[in-house]
Amino acid sequence: MKRFTLMLLAVFIISISFMRPFAKELVRRAVGLLFLVSLAAEASAITYLVDRDFGIDGKVVGYITTDGTIGTLASANIVDWNLYTEDGVSVLSQRGPLNATNEGLDPANWGVLVRGAALTATATELSFDFGSVGNDLVIFQVAPLGNATDYYCLAANADGTCLNPASESIDINGPSAPHPSLSHTGLVSIGVIDSGPCTDTDGDGFCDDEDVCPRDNPNDTDGDGVCDSDDPCPLDNPDDANADGVCDTTAPVDDCSSLEPGRLRGLCNAYCEATNCDGEHKASDRACNRLMGRYLVASDGEMPPCAVDAEP
Repeated sequence: MKRFTLMLLAVFIISISFMRPFAKELVRRAVGLLFLVSLAAEASAITYLVDRDFGIDGKVVGYITTDGTIGTLASANIVDWNLYTEDGVSVLSQRGPLNATNEGLDPANWGVLVRGAALTATATELSFDFGSVGNDLVIFQVAPLGNATDYYCLAANADGTCLNPASESIDINGPSAPHPSLSHTGLVSIGVIDSGPCTDTDGDGFCDDEDVCPRDNPNDTDGDGVCDSDDPCPLDNPDDANADGVCDTTAPVDDCSSLEPGRLRGLCNAYCEATNCDGEHKASDRACNRLMGRYLVASDGEMPPCAVDAEP
């Protein structure tokens, strides 16, 4: 659109010298309006949160950012990503060019390939059509692309690039590693935009309906499985080691203490705590994965201190 507009602008500039004064003014105004319309039509980037659960075998969580194109997407429309991947044994982080550059890493270490027309976007959702009859696929992979290892892949049909047809699959460390895979039919949502604010009483990044301790941030400072607001000694585990009726008040361990106080530190505390809680107070995998996605967006792709991160 922009290139076409610039071509028209060049033609008008050449032609305008042959026009009468009043016609020149009309053309100038028309060209200016056309140029403004073209700028307004330029899409703004859209970030979709990814939360793909492969059960006990693995997961993919993070985000994919497009240039804002609505409809069918190609490789060039994917401008950035940060995908934290687990296969049940190993972990892998894949980063797009913007995220890698921000982290001081070489963007050439990772790539993305979109083939066919199965990947589509709306203003709120990123989807892949696993029912496509062609060899359509999307693959995020440690370079070089097509090396048959270290990838997150969405494939419509088997062509040797990814594990199975009509499935999304994970590979970390090659053929000898586990290969979590999910079979699909038809159009499947892969990512959605952040749905926006919800009721979050304690401000820890978990909506109240997903928060194991909706009144507390952090939820369980001493890690004893009891929410701070219900814990008689929220800084002690055990609460009263010498049974003298007085809390021991030991100092809590804070994995996120290196972060500045604020939203990022709150998200970090919530994620690190939720993944370490035990018993009935352990957060659901879906809640943890959703929080990881929010943390990655807020931190420009940097992992929480308590998360294991593997770089190629």
